[in-house]
Amino acid sequence: MSESAVCSRGPVARKASYLLHKVRYDSFQRLLLDGLKPARVQVTPYRLYHEGLELASGNEQAATRLAEFSYRPLRPVDIPVLAALPGRQYSERSLAGRMKSGEIAVGAWRGEDLAAFTWCNLKVCATPLHPFSLEPDEAYLFDAYTVPRFRGGGLAPHIRRMMYTELASMGRTRLYSITESLNKPAIRFKEKLNAELLDTGLVIEVWSRWRYVRRANGYRIGS
Repeated sequence: MSESAVCSRGPVARKASYLLHKVRYDSFQRLLLDGLKPARVQVTPYRLYHEGLELASGNEQAATRLAEFSYRPLRPVDIPVLAALPGRQYSERSLAGRMKSGEIAVGAWRGEDLAAFTWCNLKVCATPLHPFSLEPDEAYLFDAYTVPRFRGGGLAPHIRRMMYTELASMGRTRLYSITESLNKPAIRFKEKLNAELLDTGLVIEVWSRWRYVRRANGYRIGS
């Protein structure tokens, strides 16, 4: 059975798969901070990036190698496949809610296998770490994921560039994303895209009652 074969996974199985994925791929520092969450303490250093076609340079050799994949926007019919992927914690209901609210995803497929995808929001920079409203020529990119057995071949930056092209066709050329500062693979991903660092910040939450926020530049906060 293929990795993206549709199967029913309950919340317990989904959570177990997600935790195993984090233990295997996350840094010790991220796991240490995640260990504070049961005590209702969250510490999140992060970076705000600007991305787009004018910054990213294509890799012709990688593009030729990745021609075996097909690419298209994801549709509601794809939701069961998305929810069944290994290392993911989102239910079909939450993913359906994304699409219903107007969020867009582009996926890469090899045969019947969904190999990678990336999402975007056209209305707001939808993160509590650094929220702001978007203009008609902007979009917020989030939740880029590649199935483990398809990693290492340049698929993630390639599909991100395809999202840039899709958004450019809609007149949206100024794109933003957030990366946790301790997520080293995600930072390397942004470096491959020549993403521009706009701001850095630190958010600390204790017991959902006390919140400390420090941002280097305060970029677009309150807009």
